Amino acid sequence: MSSFAGMPNTTAGNIAPFAFEGSIELFQVSDDQRLPVHLSGDRDASLVLVFVGGLTDGMCSVSYAPKLAELAQRERFTLAQPHWSSAYSGYGTGSLDRDVTEIEACINHLKASGKKQVILMGHSTGCQDTMQYLLTRHGDTSVNGAILQAPCSDREAFAEEGHTRVAKLAKEVHDKAFPEGLKEEDRSKKEGKLWDCMPREMAKEFGLEFMTYYRAWSLLCEGGDDDFFSSDLPVHADGGSLHRPLIETFGRLPSDVPMLFAFSGADEYFPFQHGVTPEGNFSNWRQAAAEGMGRDVKELKLKMTVVPGASHSVKQAEAQEVLMREVLNFVRRV
Repeated sequence: MSSFAGMPNTTAGNIAPFAFEGSIELFQVSDDQRLPVHLSGDRDASLVLVFVGGLTDGMCSVSYAPKLAELAQRERFTLAQPHWSSAYSGYGTGSLDRDVTEIEACINHLKASGKKQVILMGHSTGCQDTMQYLLTRHGDTSVNGAILQAPCSDREAFAEEGHTRVAKLAKEVHDKAFPEGLKEEDRSKKEGKLWDCMPREMAKEFGLEFMTYYRAWSLLCEGGDDDFFSSDLPVHADGGSLHRPLIETFGRLPSDVPMLFAFSGADEYFPFQHGVTPEGNFSNWRQAAAEGMGRDVKELKLKMTVVPGASHSVKQAEAQEVLMREVLNFVRRV
């Protein structure tokens, strides 16, 4: 058994400490790497919800994690909150590929311990991890459902904060490493300094000591590996922009995995101020998915909801209750 204080449950500005009851297990990522996962709720249940946070988050740190733990206990499923190498400040030298390698190792561990059904839930950049997982790991280590809470564009959010100097330098380094027309099989030989760290003063713009040119490019630039959710992404390649079209991401999602996109209605990182809406984004994503899967949009297993008044990490008590109802309804359908 373990008990430790997690990120507090926040209500109307008041902070209440929360002790996570449960157990911590280690899962094997490679011969020389093991990582911890915290298990709570009904740890003997056959269904497990694996929860992954976003940039600067860590194990059990997201504001509504206590509510998830309570829900898991009440509704008799397991909540698994793994640690991953990109947690906290580790994202500056990480990648989505590294994240999903570790998530897959965690899921393999859980399945080996008897879990039969797995729901992967991501918050913020955990949504990008979930997309990357479904696009690259489903079929090898399949999941039975996916929840994406606060799917937002890092590129659009960081642009609002004015990180244009960092984005420009990262793009220059990326383009030198991957010149136009370079064959995919030759890319590993041409990375150059892409995985080197940027000047320290640039990393400090993000509150980091270290940030690679690659991760800055991936987060900040058109066509970056993290760029799944930007509102300006076309459904099809337009021949002029550097954008990765939605048909290459949402159009390649597995058709057999139910997905819930849970937007925050007052998300401070969503571009509401530019007239963008969750409904508009989701409509484009669904169109791309339908085309890629060869199905009518009405046949898709992709659903959306907007949690009224919720901030990006759903700090409001009332909004947390709404989100928990959505999670519960999804779990019951899987």
